[in-house]
Amino acid sequence: MKALAMILTFDTQAVKDLIAASEEINECFSKDVNNCKIDKMSVEEQRELNSQRLIPYDRTQNVLMNDATGAVSAHMASGVEAASGQKISSCHIITSAHLLYTNSNIQVDGQDFPALKDSEQFDINFHTGQTCDARLFDKKVGAQVFFKMTDAGKDFVCGKQNNSGQCLERRFFGKSDLVILKLKNYNKNDKNFFKLKTTPAAISTAGDRVNCWGYPEYNNQIKLSKDMSDKMLWFQKDAKIFNGSYDRGVLTNAIAYPGMSGGGCVVSSNPKELVGVFAAGNSATGHSAVEVTAKTADAKSANFLSSFQHLAERYKQATHKDIADLDSECE
Repeated sequence: MKALAMILTFDTQAVKDLIAASEEINECFSKDVNNCKIDKMSVEEQRELNSQRLIPYDRTQNVLMNDATGAVSAHMASGVEAASGQKISSCHIITSAHLLYTNSNIQVDGQDFPALKDSEQFDINFHTGQTCDARLFDKKVGAQVFFKMTDAGKDFVCGKQNNSGQCLERRFFGKSDLVILKLKNYNKNDKNFFKLKTTPAAISTAGDRVNCWGYPEYNNQIKLSKDMSDKMLWFQKDAKIFNGSYDRGVLTNAIAYPGMSGGGCVVSSNPKELVGVFAAGNSATGHSAVEVTAKTADAKSANFLSSFQHLAERYKQATHKDIADLDSECE
């Protein structure tokens, strides 16, 4: 019999306390005019308040979130890397390109549309499923790279060099920090997947609210054990995206801890359409303040999203097909 400590349900008091604390400050985030006086808070106080918004999400209450969100693991020579991933067709997953291609030892051929065999240097898997006792990832499916954007200078630059000037790590631009994976086994009739918003977002001056989620390696900002924390999807309601053009992606104040790269964001009015996924340009901690701007992004640990307009254009150029018809590629 499993030890009681290993059984995690959303009746666990620690989890219930996190959710209750987040609900108590709903007003501070659900509308711009409130009594919370966030503008009077220090950066650290804003970060602490913002972190309370990232809470466990019970995926068994939502079929789309249960089936179409998951974690992507990539076994490489240096070890196992992990990120979040989102299902965007019956057989395709979208995640962050830097998961696979940060290390300069990993070969990139510069082609937008490689043959599936070109990704055999990785052992990639997509993990989904939440059981009744919240043991995460009871399902695992192999995957291969289906579409990527890896032209040097166009999609990435060198982000880290050694003393000899040799590039050690690539740094992807936000618009290109995306890779589409194709599952090796799938159900063609499974329509529980997200659509991609590929048109430019008309973001208001004050910023637009989004709901975001992902699988952090460990949410050490909260008082749950690593064993408990790792078993849950973490969800943030009423974060914001902001207007502007940045090479790191779309500016956001959403929390994005390490491991949440590839985590998704939607507007509440259209929960089935992704507006972006967390990019490589996030702050070191991912622990953003509430009020951020382009000028204060680094000082306030702001994060960034990869949107999909550029991806759709490159996919069209490479394949002469619309990315909206991606499900037709699932034979």
